Amino acid sequence: MKYMTMCGDVRIKIIPVINIEDIEMSSIAYKEVQKLVTYTFGLLDCIIEKDEMGKPFFQKHIDYDLSISHTDGLVAVAVGKNHKIGIDVEKIHKVSDTIIEKYYSKAEKREILRTRVNAELVETKIWTMKEAYSKCLGTGLNRELLMLDIYSRKEVLMETQIYKEYVITVCRMIGSM
Repeated sequence: MKYMTMCGDVRIKIIPVINIEDIEMSSIAYKEVQKLVTYTFGLLDCIIEKDEMGKPFFQKHIDYDLSISHTDGLVAVAVGKNHKIGIDVEKIHKVSDTIIEKYYSKAEKREILRTRVNAELVETKIWTMKEAYSKCLGTGLNRELLMLDIYSRKEVLMETQIYKEYVITVCRMIGSM
């Protein structure tokens, strides 16, 4: 397990997993969020619920936010205080040309074309930015949101890091909750 701090004050925990089904990864993620929020902020009674859009939140602690993501082989959880947050993790891969054509902005496509080495990394990074942003907003992925130029979002801070063969992006809303 690895701990990181991203986007200034968002605390991240990375948990490698092997041969685990999605439902089991979700269970691991929620348990790790509870451990992380206790470790980071000293909160002991953290009941996690989901809103109508499926975004998890702490029932009693409205000043704290959380986000989870998992992909093949890795679970990533994030907690923060006084800011809405979102996290996404993806294994570096070739994003389908159909997805890029349909959902990536002109600026995002130019970024991919400018990349001479490892375009897959840039493609994956842009996708994780889009997903982390939607999780931060709590809207879920939708067509309009996916089509936004992620580089032009001024209301959030985004930070991307590479961990082994994964891209992890955290998005934090500027200003307080």
